[in-house]
Amino acid sequence: MKINYLECPKKIPLIYSSEKNHFMMTESIEVRLSDGRLLLIPKGYTTRLFSKANPWKLNSPLSRRRVISKLIHKRLWTEKISEIEYFGSIYEAFVFSNTEYYKWKIGLIPRLKILHFLENLYYKHLSINSYIKTR
Repeated sequence: MKINYLECPKKIPLIYSSEKNHFMMTESIEVRLSDGRLLLIPKGYTTRLFSKANPWKLNSPLSRRRVISKLIHKRLWTEKISEIEYFGSIYEAFVFSNTEYYKWKIGLIPRLKILHFLENLYYKHLSINSYIKTR
């Protein structure tokens, strides 16, 4: 499946694993980022998208928009080494992943701009240490 920049798919190929509270991709997705690169989210990619996951919410349009932006953000965070090699510094990779998340959230869910702005401030200023220290 291919997704262009700021495009929301009609269906996101995810299945829910209640044992681990994780979601797993059932199909590969190629996403075009704001800088023109393609980000591959492979089949079998497993991640925890929400603290309290609800698989029934995946069918609503608002939730699909949130899920695709979170998937992109999580994939950029798990691909830190390639992102650091691309940008040349850990800080630039961190800023890009958060900015990309913010752009997708604003582009797909524009009515919550203030909430997205506050969330972006949190990610920008308080989570750099966890970004550097995580695997």
